[in-house]
Amino acid sequence: MYNKYSPNRKPIRSKYLAHGFLNDGQTYKKLEGPIKVYITCRTQHGSSLVGYGALILFKDDPVRISGKQDKIAVSGMELFTAVEALKHIPPLGIPIDIYSDSDYLIKCFTQNFRERLVNNRWKGEDGEVVMNVDLLVEFFELVGSRAITFHKVNADFDGK
Repeated sequence: MYNKYSPNRKPIRSKYLAHGFLNDGQTYKKLEGPIKVYITCRTQHGSSLVGYGALILFKDDPVRISGKQDKIAVSGMELFTAVEALKHIPPLGIPIDIYSDSDYLIKCFTQNFRERLVNNRWKGEDGEVVMNVDLLVEFFELVGSRAITFHKVNADFDGK
Protein backbone atom coordinates (compact mmCIF):
# COMPACT_ATOMS: atom_id res chain seq x y z
CA MET A 1 0.00 0.00 0.00
CA TYR A 2 1.44 3.37 -0.97
CA ASN A 3 1.61 5.77 1.92
CA LYS A 4 1.61 9.47 1.19
CA TYR A 5 4.25 10.01 3.89
CA SER A 6 6.70 7.38 2.76
CA PRO A 7 9.42 7.86 0.21
CA ASN A 8 9.08 5.59 -2.81
CA ARG A 9 11.86 3.15 -1.90
CA LYS A 10 12.30 -0.57 -1.93
CA PRO A 11 12.48 -2.18 1.54
CA ILE A 12 15.89 -3.00 2.92
CA ARG A 13 16.42 -6.73 2.63
CA SER A 14 17.66 -8.62 5.64
CA LYS A 15 19.56 -11.86 5.33
CA TYR A 16 16.71 -13.50 7.25
CA LEU A 17 14.31 -15.28 4.97
CA ALA A 18 10.55 -14.94 5.22
CA HIS A 19 10.13 -18.53 6.41
CA GLY A 20 12.08 -17.95 9.62
CA PHE A 21 15.54 -19.28 8.81
CA LEU A 22 18.94 -17.64 8.59
CA ASN A 23 20.84 -18.41 5.43
CA ASP A 24 24.50 -17.80 6.15
CA GLY A 25 25.56 -19.14 2.75
CA GLN A 26 26.23 -22.65 4.00
CA THR A 27 23.46 -23.74 6.33
CA TYR A 28 19.98 -22.79 7.42
CA LYS A 29 19.45 -22.12 11.12
CA LYS A 30 16.05 -21.81 12.79
CA LEU A 31 15.55 -18.26 14.10
CA GLU A 32 14.57 -17.50 17.67
CA GLY A 33 13.53 -14.09 18.95
CA PRO A 34 12.87 -11.63 20.11
CA ILE A 35 13.37 -8.97 17.47
CA LYS A 36 13.99 -5.58 19.09
CA VAL A 37 12.90 -2.34 17.45
CA TYR A 38 13.89 1.10 18.76
CA ILE A 39 11.91 4.06 17.42
CA THR A 40 12.48 7.78 17.82
CA CYS A 41 11.41 11.05 16.22
CA ARG A 42 12.58 14.58 16.88
CA THR A 43 11.89 18.06 15.68
CA GLN A 44 13.97 21.16 16.04
CA HIS A 45 12.27 24.05 17.82
CA GLY A 46 10.79 26.43 15.27
CA SER A 47 11.12 23.99 12.39
CA SER A 48 8.40 22.04 10.57
CA LEU A 49 10.81 19.19 9.75
CA VAL A 50 10.57 15.99 11.78
CA GLY A 51 13.45 13.52 11.74
CA TYR A 52 12.73 9.86 12.37
CA GLY A 53 14.72 6.71 12.90
CA ALA A 54 14.28 3.06 13.73
CA LEU A 55 16.83 0.42 14.58
CA ILE A 56 15.75 -3.19 14.10
CA LEU A 57 18.00 -5.61 15.98
CA PHE A 58 17.96 -9.32 15.39
CA LYS A 59 21.04 -11.39 16.03
CA ASP A 60 23.92 -9.84 14.08
CA ASP A 61 21.85 -8.18 11.35
CA PRO A 62 20.83 -4.61 12.30
CA VAL A 63 18.58 -2.69 9.93
CA ARG A 64 18.48 1.11 10.16
CA ILE A 65 15.67 3.25 8.83
CA SER A 66 15.83 7.04 8.92
CA GLY A 67 14.70 10.15 7.17
CA LYS A 68 12.76 13.36 7.59
CA GLN A 69 9.35 14.68 6.68
CA ASP A 70 7.91 18.16 6.54
CA LYS A 71 4.69 19.39 8.15
CA ILE A 72 3.65 16.29 10.08
CA ALA A 73 3.09 16.03 13.81
CA VAL A 74 5.67 14.11 15.80
CA SER A 75 2.98 11.65 16.95
CA GLY A 76 2.10 10.91 13.32
CA MET A 77 5.77 10.45 12.50
CA GLU A 78 6.19 7.99 15.41
CA LEU A 79 3.34 5.96 13.94
CA PHE A 80 4.86 6.23 10.45
CA THR A 81 8.22 5.01 11.78
CA ALA A 82 6.58 2.00 13.46
CA VAL A 83 4.81 1.15 10.19
CA GLU A 84 8.07 1.39 8.23
CA ALA A 85 9.87 -0.82 10.77
CA LEU A 86 7.13 -3.47 10.75
CA LYS A 87 7.25 -3.56 6.93
CA HIS A 88 10.85 -4.78 7.25
CA ILE A 89 9.92 -7.67 9.57
CA PRO A 90 8.17 -10.55 7.86
CA PRO A 91 5.51 -12.32 9.97
CA LEU A 92 7.78 -15.08 11.25
CA GLY A 93 5.97 -15.88 14.49
CA ILE A 94 8.94 -14.48 16.42
CA PRO A 95 8.18 -12.09 19.32
CA ILE A 96 8.84 -8.41 18.61
CA ASP A 97 9.72 -5.86 21.31
CA ILE A 98 9.16 -2.24 20.25
CA TYR A 99 10.74 0.51 22.35
CA SER A 100 9.45 4.07 21.97
CA ASP A 101 9.07 7.27 23.96
CA SER A 102 5.74 8.00 22.23
CA ASP A 103 2.68 7.80 24.48
CA TYR A 104 0.51 7.98 21.35
CA LEU A 105 2.15 4.93 19.75
CA ILE A 106 1.95 2.88 22.95
CA LYS A 107 -1.73 3.80 23.43
CA CYS A 108 -2.55 2.84 19.84
CA PHE A 109 -1.56 -0.71 20.67
CA THR A 110 -2.25 -1.20 24.36
CA GLN A 111 -5.53 0.56 25.19
CA ASN A 112 -8.09 -0.97 22.79
CA PHE A 113 -7.56 2.06 20.57
CA ARG A 114 -8.38 0.12 17.41
CA GLU A 115 -11.70 -1.21 18.68
CA ARG A 116 -12.79 2.23 19.87
CA LEU A 117 -11.83 3.87 16.56
CA VAL A 118 -13.57 1.24 14.45
CA ASN A 119 -16.70 1.40 16.63
CA ASN A 120 -16.69 5.22 16.38
CA ARG A 121 -16.07 5.13 12.59
CA TRP A 122 -12.53 6.52 13.02
CA LYS A 123 -13.80 9.56 14.90
CA GLY A 124 -12.36 10.94 18.11
CA GLU A 125 -14.17 12.14 21.21
CA ASP A 126 -14.84 15.49 19.50
CA GLY A 127 -16.72 13.76 16.64
CA GLU A 128 -14.04 14.64 14.06
CA VAL A 129 -12.13 12.03 12.05
CA VAL A 130 -8.83 11.37 13.78
CA MET A 131 -5.56 12.41 12.18
CA ASN A 132 -3.43 9.83 10.36
CA VAL A 133 -6.26 7.37 9.64
CA ASP A 134 -4.29 5.90 6.72
CA LEU A 135 -1.30 5.27 8.99
CA LEU A 136 -3.48 3.82 11.75
CA VAL A 137 -5.15 1.38 9.34
CA GLU A 138 -1.77 0.27 7.97
CA PHE A 139 -0.33 0.01 11.50
CA PHE A 140 -3.19 -2.22 12.70
CA GLU A 141 -2.91 -4.39 9.57
CA LEU A 142 0.84 -4.88 10.09
CA VAL A 143 0.43 -5.59 13.79
CA GLY A 144 -2.27 -8.17 13.03
CA SER A 145 -1.85 -11.18 15.28
CA ARG A 146 1.90 -10.76 15.76
CA ALA A 147 3.33 -11.21 19.25
CA ILE A 148 4.34 -7.59 19.82
CA THR A 149 5.16 -5.99 23.15
CA PHE A 150 5.48 -2.22 23.37
CA HIS A 151 7.86 -0.72 25.92
CA LYS A 152 7.74 2.91 27.04
CA VAL A 153 11.18 4.49 27.39
CA ASN A 154 12.22 7.95 28.56
CA ALA A 155 12.48 10.59 25.85
CA ASP A 156 15.68 12.17 27.14
CA PHE A 157 18.98 10.61 28.06
CA ASP A 158 21.09 12.54 30.51
CA GLY A 159 24.10 10.21 30.45
CA LYS A 160 23.63 8.85 33.98
